[in-house]
Amino acid sequence: MNSRVISLLKKLELEWARHKQVDTGRQAWVVLRDCDGGETHLEMSGSYGGRSRFQEKPGPGPQLRDFGTFSIVMTVTQAEDNA
Repeated sequence: MNSRVISLLKKLELEWARHKQVDTGRQAWVVLRDCDGGETHLEMSGSYGGRSRFQEKPGPGPQLRDFGTFSIVMTVTQAEDNA
């Protein structure tokens, strides 16, 4: 493997370990849209208890990490959310 890939994998492993150790009790439900491969951001569309719901939108803006730390993150497509 090239050194860039190894470096990225190490960063991902550290990020995973950091998130795994934090049990915030908060949950995120993220509905992904087909945004033609361009830049996307998230908008909060609802919150109840420790659960937050987000919609992916086209264009620049906040990402999930900008809303804080979540113990559980579920991502679904628009079709899965509609089912």
